[in-house]
Amino acid sequence: MLEKIRSIFSEIAVDQLTDEQLINILLERSVSVFAFVDYLLRKFVSTNFLGGREDDTDIVGSEKLDNAAAAALVCEGEVPFKQAKHLGIFWLCKRTSKRMCEISKTLVNLQTFALIFSLPKLFPYLLFSLKCVYLHQYLIGQERSQQLDQEFQDLIEACESELSLHGSVAQEEETCYLLLSAYLSVFYYRYEIANDFADRCSNHLHLTINFSGALGKRTRFQKADVANLWIQIHRTHELNGTVSSDPPILPKIVSLNDDTLLNTVVFSCDVVNQNPMLSLEEQSLVLLLCELHRLVHPRDELTCEQRLAYITTVLQQAYPASTDNGHSYSSWPIATEALFQRSLIEHSSVRKTERALSQLEELANQFDRPDPPACERGSEYFFLTRMPSVWVLQIEQARLLKKLGCYKSALDVFLRWNQWFDIIDCYTHLNKREKAEELIRAQLDSGDQSPELYCALGDVTNNRDYYVQAWDVSEHRSARAMRSLAIVHMYIDKDYEKAIECFEKSLSINNLQASLWFTFGCCCLQAKQYAKAENAFRRCVQIDPEISVDVGCFTDTIQACHRLLDLRGKFSDDQVLAALTLAVTSDVTDQSEQPASRLRLKLLELFGRVTASSPTSAEVWRLYATLLLDEKPALQPVTFQRAVQYLQTAHRCRVQPSEGNWEQSAEKRKVVVNGLHTWANTVLDVHKLIPPNPEPTSESDIRTVGQETFINSNLASLRLSIIAVKGRFKLSAPKMRSFRRILMLLPELAGSRLFTHRSCMVYCSSWTEAFQSSFDLAKLSDPVFVEQTRTNLLARESTLNFDHMLKLYERYRAGDLEVKSSLFNLIKQLPNSTHPLTPVGDPSKFRQLYCHGSRRIADWKLKDAATLATIVPPPTARSISPYRLFVGNHLRLKNTSLAAGPRTYYLGGPLAHLEDALISFTLHRLSEAGFALVSVPDILPEPVIEACGFTTRGKRSQVYKICPSESNLTYCLSGTAEMGLAGFCAGRTFDSQDSDESTTLGLCAVSRCFRQEAPHQEPPLYRVHQFTKVEMFALTAPDTCTADAMFDKILKLQISMFADLGLHFRVLEMPTSELGNSAHRKVDIEAWMPGENMYGEISSTSNCLDYQSQGLNIRWSLPSGNANFAYTLNGTACAVPRMVKALLETYQNQDGTITIPEVLRPILAKNEFESSHPEIHFKLTG
Repeated sequence: MLEKIRSIFSEIAVDQLTDEQLINILLERSVSVFAFVDYLLRKFVSTNFLGGREDDTDIVGSEKLDNAAAAALVCEGEVPFKQAKHLGIFWLCKRTSKRMCEISKTLVNLQTFALIFSLPKLFPYLLFSLKCVYLHQYLIGQERSQQLDQEFQDLIEACESELSLHGSVAQEEETCYLLLSAYLSVFYYRYEIANDFADRCSNHLHLTINFSGALGKRTRFQKADVANLWIQIHRTHELNGTVSSDPPILPKIVSLNDDTLLNTVVFSCDVVNQNPMLSLEEQSLVLLLCELHRLVHPRDELTCEQRLAYITTVLQQAYPASTDNGHSYSSWPIATEALFQRSLIEHSSVRKTERALSQLEELANQFDRPDPPACERGSEYFFLTRMPSVWVLQIEQARLLKKLGCYKSALDVFLRWNQWFDIIDCYTHLNKREKAEELIRAQLDSGDQSPELYCALGDVTNNRDYYVQAWDVSEHRSARAMRSLAIVHMYIDKDYEKAIECFEKSLSINNLQASLWFTFGCCCLQAKQYAKAENAFRRCVQIDPEISVDVGCFTDTIQACHRLLDLRGKFSDDQVLAALTLAVTSDVTDQSEQPASRLRLKLLELFGRVTASSPTSAEVWRLYATLLLDEKPALQPVTFQRAVQYLQTAHRCRVQPSEGNWEQSAEKRKVVVNGLHTWANTVLDVHKLIPPNPEPTSESDIRTVGQETFINSNLASLRLSIIAVKGRFKLSAPKMRSFRRILMLLPELAGSRLFTHRSCMVYCSSWTEAFQSSFDLAKLSDPVFVEQTRTNLLARESTLNFDHMLKLYERYRAGDLEVKSSLFNLIKQLPNSTHPLTPVGDPSKFRQLYCHGSRRIADWKLKDAATLATIVPPPTARSISPYRLFVGNHLRLKNTSLAAGPRTYYLGGPLAHLEDALISFTLHRLSEAGFALVSVPDILPEPVIEACGFTTRGKRSQVYKICPSESNLTYCLSGTAEMGLAGFCAGRTFDSQDSDESTTLGLCAVSRCFRQEAPHQEPPLYRVHQFTKVEMFALTAPDTCTADAMFDKILKLQISMFADLGLHFRVLEMPTSELGNSAHRKVDIEAWMPGENMYGEISSTSNCLDYQSQGLNIRWSLPSGNANFAYTLNGTACAVPRMVKALLETYQNQDGTITIPEVLRPILAKNEFESSHPEIHFKLTG
C-alpha cells in the first residue's frame, strides 16, 4: 500500500487533480480511499505533533500543493499556522474525506445501488471529516472560526443521524467521536453540549468518575496526615480485551527534586490500587473531564488542585514507578498531554516552576529526537487527546521563560515561530522596540503580505493606517484588523461611533470573540446606545467561558424601581419597563429558573404607581396596556377595556400641546401613526382577543351589551382622533407617507361598528401583512440559527442585509414598533434552507447526476435556429417528406419589434403545430403520471408572486408590473404557471380526499410566461420576454421523505419525456448560488444545442418544502387532525421556445430541413395540419 501511495505522489501532479479525479486514480490503482486518507492524516500528525524518525520522507506533496492549501484553509481572514508542515497533505485529507461523505450519502439514498453494490460505510468518513475540522481549527489557533463551527455542527448532525439509523459502530470509533465532539463543543462555548458528550462517553465506557478524599502527606517533613483529593473510579462492566504486558514507549517524566515537597502525594492507605487499570480510551476521558472542569470553575487554587487530581490519575497509570505501583499502561499522546497540562498548572507555583519549565523543555526536545521512531509514538491514539503540537510546546515554554524574566531566551523561540505579538512584547521589555519593527518590515518585504503582519506593524508603530492596510489586504475578512482599529477609535480618539462601526464589522466576521463583545458593550454605553450595549453584554454572557447563563434579576429590578419611587417620588425609565414587560409577556426564566410570568401582578402594581406619578409618558401607558392584554388564562372584558383606555391615553400624551409641532418631526409622526394603528387593531380584533362565551347566560349577555357599547364609543373617539391627526398632516405636508397611512385607517373603520367577523383586507394597505410567512422571531436570538442563516445567505450569494435585520429585531424587542414593517419585509426575503446534497459555490460548482445520449456529430457545420430561419426553401420544398420541413418558412426572429417588441418570436405553419404537438405530448404524459390539468390566470396580485419566493422590486426582479388598481393593489404578469397554481391552492387545506394518493397531489398547467430578463448576449429563442410553458406543481404532506419521493417522480418523468424526444441532455444538481429564495433543492436539465455548441437549460425542478405554503397558507390535514403547512414542489415539463430550439438544432439536415421526432409524428398526423390548415410564410425584409 505504501509503495502505491508513494508512486501516486511521484508520478502524478496531485495538486492539479480534482477530488473525483484523485478518487478515480486511487480506485484504478487498487488503493483504498479509506487507507489513503488514514495514512496521510497520520503522516500530517507525525510531522507536526509526534516527531521522531520517519521512514517515508519522500511522501511530502509539493510546494505548489502546500501554497494552494494555505490559501484554501483561510477562515474569516484567519490564516493557518504557516510553519506547519505538509499543509497540502492535510488539505487532501479534508477534501477527500468530505467528498467520500457526499458519495456515501448519495449512494445510500439510491436504494438500487445499495442492493447491487457494497457501499462504503459513511460513519468512518464522517469521523475523518470531524478529525480534519479539529486539526483545521488547531491550525487557525484560538480565534474561533464560524465556518469551522458550522462544519462541526453539520458533521454532528450527520453522525447522530448515522448512529440512530444504523445502530452502533466500532467502539473505538464511537469513543473517538464522543471525545472529539466534546472538545470541539467546549471550544466553541457550548458547555452543556460538551457535558452531554462527556456523559455519553462515560456511559459508553461504563465508567463512573468522582472526587474523593484520603489522608496523606505532601511534604518530606510532614508528620500528621491531612486530607487530600484523589479521583475515585468505578467501572460497571469488565474491560473488554487484555492490556498489553509490554511497557509502552512514553516521553520522559521530570521529577520534582525539591527539598521540601514530595514528588507526589503519598496516601496513608493504598488508594491508588483501589482504582482499576484504565484503558487508553478511559484515560482520555479523565483528561477530557479535567478540561471541562477547568472551563466551568473559577481560576483559583482549588480548581488547580482538582485538575491536578485528574492529571495525577492518568500519570499514575503511565508512570507507576513514581508511585510504587505495578504495571505501566498509556500511550505517547496521552502521556504528553498529561505532562503538558501539569506543567501549565505548576508554572504558577514557586517550588514547581523549575519542574514545569524542565518538563516543557523535555517535551519540546523529544520531537526532534530520532528515537523512538514516528511509527512507535502511537499516532493511532492521537485523536483521543488534545496533544499539543511542537510549536505550541515551544511557545508555551517561551512564555514561561518570559514570565520569569528571561526575555532573550524567550525571544529566540518566538522568532523561530514568528510569534509577532510576543516578539514585540519581548523587544519592548528589552528596550528594543524598533528592532521588532525592522523584523516585521523585513518579513513584509520578503513577500509575506499577511494581515497578521500589518496588524503587528500597527501595534509596534502605533500607526492605525497599518490596520486599515491589513483590512484591505485581507479583502475585508480580517476580524483582527477591525478589532485593533476599534480599540484605537475607542480608547485613543474617544470616537465611539467609529469604534462601534469597527466593532460591528469585526464581530460580523467572527461573532465568537467573547472578550470583544464585552468591550463592544462598554463602547456602546459610552455612546449611549443602550440597546446595542444590552445586546453586546447579553451575547458576551452567553459565550463567555466563565459565565454560562444570563442572570435575569427581574424581582430585584421591580423592587429597585419601587425604591426609586419611594426616594424620588417619581420614576420613568421606558427601557427598563419595556424589558420587564417583554420578560413577563414572553415568560422567560429568571436567575432562579422561575418563569417571569409569575411577576405579572407585581409589575402591574409598579405600572400603577409609575403612571400615577408620571401620567404624561405615552410609552409607559402603551407598555401598561400591552401587559394588561397578556392576561392569562383568558382576557377578561374589564381588563380589555382598561387596556384600550390606556392606549387612548397614550395617544393623547403623544399629541398634547407640550409636544409642540410634533407633525413637523418625522420620528414623532411615525410614533403617532403607529400608536393609532395599535389602538385601531386592538379595538377591531376584540373577538380574537376575547373569545365568545360557549354557554351564554343572562349575566354574560349583559356583559356583551356593555362591551358593544364600549366598543362603539371608543370607535367614535378613535375616528375623531384620526380625523384630527389627518388635519394636522394635511396642513403640514399632504404628500407625506404618514398622511397616506392615516387615510387607509378611515375605510377600515367604516362598517366596523357591527361585531361580525371582520373581513381580511389582504391586499389593500401597506400595513397589513398579507401572505406573510409565519416566522418565530425568537429564532433571531438563537446564535445557532443566526450562524446557519448567515452561512446560507453567504452560500447563496444573497444581497440581503442580515446584520441590518438583526439590528431591527433588537429595536423591535426593545419596544420600537416603528421598525416592524421593515423587519418583516426583510424576513420575507430570507431564503429557504439548503439541502445537504446541494453543492456550495458559484454556478460552475454544479454536480452532474446523469447524462443521456451523446452529442450529435455531422459532416457539415451544424446551424443554430436563427441561421436555419434564414434558409429560403427551394421550389420543390413541398415534395419533401411530410415529416421534414423548412424552418425558414415558419420561424420569424427578426423585425418583431413593431408588433411584439424585441427578443420575441413568431411560429407559423408546421412549427406552430409542432408547438401544439409538444404541449399535447407533454400533457398526455403528465395525465398518465397523475397530474391534474388546471387553467390558470396570467395576471396575479403582487403578494401572491412574492409569497412564491419571487422578488417584484429592485434590479434583480424579472416581473412585469401592471399599474396599481383603485384598491392600491399592484397586479403583475405571471412569470410561470407555478405562481398561478400556488395561488389556486392558497388558503386551502388538502388531504387524502383531494387526490388519488394519500400524501401527494400533482397539478399541471399551460400558460404564457412573461419575464423582463433577456440578455442580448444569449441566442434568440433561448431567452425571450414571453413564451408558452407547461408547468408541474405538486403538494405533499409535510414529510421530507414524501417530498423527496415526489421530487424523484418529477425528475424521472422529465428524463423520460426528453429521452423519448431524442435529445442529448445532462441532469445537474445546481449549486447554492443558483437557488431562488424558495428553493430548498434544485435540479436542472440541460439539453445539447448543436448549433450553439453548448448545453442550454430546458427544465428545472425545485423542492420548496413549506416555504411557499407558509406565505400562502396552504395546509395538509394529517391523520392526527392537525393541519400543518404542506410541502410544495415544481418542475418544468415543457418550455416551448427552448424545446423547439433544441429539436430544430438536433434534428436538422444538411439541406436546411428539420426531421420531426418520431414520438410527435402520431400527434401531428392526427391534426392533419398539411391538408387542413393554410400555411403562413414569413418573408424576410431588410
